[in-house]
Amino acid sequence: MNEPELSILMTKSILFVDDEPHTRRAVERMLANRCNQIFLAENGQHGWDLLQSHRPDLVITDIEMPIMNGLELLEKIKAQNPVEPVVIMTAFEDEVHAAVRADAVLIKPVNRKLLFHTLVRVLARPA
Repeated sequence: MNEPELSILMTKSILFVDDEPHTRRAVERMLANRCNQIFLAENGQHGWDLLQSHRPDLVITDIEMPIMNGLELLEKIKAQNPVEPVVIMTAFEDEVHAAVRADAVLIKPVNRKLLFHTLVRVLARPA
């Protein structure tokens, strides 16, 4: 992937929702110099609250989390705005089928190249 394709990220804000602190930090480090702003949440409810207050351009969420899981968050987001881009990031391949409304699904661990390729592809789709 070349720099012009990645440049789409520079104007975008991303909400990353995951209950594992080390995963949040790792993804934050990957995205820090590539996107305009990153919001981090430790569960779906916190993610939903941040989505309402900051309106990020894209949401990346884990599935297995306390309080509100990623599938519940995905459904709330799509009910509010069906074209809101949502990427599911999960460690469990058997959960992929449950995330049918997601714009993309990534299986953990995700490498930097695949993450960026997926984000660019999802953000480049016409609304």
